[in-house]
Amino acid sequence: MTNGADNEQALPGQTPTTSTQNSTPSPLVTALQREHPDWITEVREAYGEITAMVPREHIQAVCSQLKNSPEARFDFLADLCGVDRGPEEEPRFEVNYHLFSTTTHHRVRLKVLLTEDDLHVPTVTNVWRTANWHGLISSASFSMGIRT
Repeated sequence: MTNGADNEQALPGQTPTTSTQNSTPSPLVTALQREHPDWITEVREAYGEITAMVPREHIQAVCSQLKNSPEARFDFLADLCGVDRGPEEEPRFEVNYHLFSTTTHHRVRLKVLLTEDDLHVPTVTNVWRTANWHGLISSASFSMGIRT
């Protein structure tokens, strides 16, 4: 599902949509941006999936809001993975949070970009206890040194 910096590329004949804080392809993300404009810096839609770029300092708040909001109810952290986009990319690393709502069947990906100088991302284990397991496996598998 995620394979580096260009994982939101469109299929031939399709155009990916990218938006900033003025308009977004998802009503849930639009509402979150309207309420907290500094929480989401960019939104991309490709293959019918939404990716919201989140500054690291807001990841806990965004996750908590998406889980606890009656409109969103993203109650399942489906995956948490680290990506090394390669030495030619800056920022080089990213952490992806794949969220799913078991009641509304919505999906959203949150992405935090990280530089080699600071690989720290605040933990979201206070939102989903399984984040500890996902983060442990991701860090061990890729030996990226991302600290949660």
